[in-house]
Amino acid sequence: MKNNNILNNLEYLMAKNNLTKSSLAKLLELSNSTVYSWWSRGTDNISISTLIKLSRLFNTTMDRLVLGSESLEISEELTSNSKDTEAINEIKNLLKKYYEE
Repeated sequence: MKNNNILNNLEYLMAKNNLTKSSLAKLLELSNSTVYSWWSRGTDNISISTLIKLSRLFNTTMDRLVLGSESLEISEELTSNSKDTEAINEIKNLLKKYYEE
């Protein structure tokens, strides 16, 4: 399993709500293989619409789901890697657009 904030957050939320990967897939109207692949291949290709469904399902914000934070402020620790910085900035921009709509 790749080290991934989304996966860590999903595992916590799924455990808290007694959900399996299969039941999560069903609730999201996705195939089991799609959800299982997040743990084997990573979450880089999760669509915004799926992130929205996840945040609604777990009654949380997308930024908390993705980053584990209620705030769009990102700590210096997270931005120490240029690849991480680029990805975080993309997520921040997508979240800003989502909340502006």
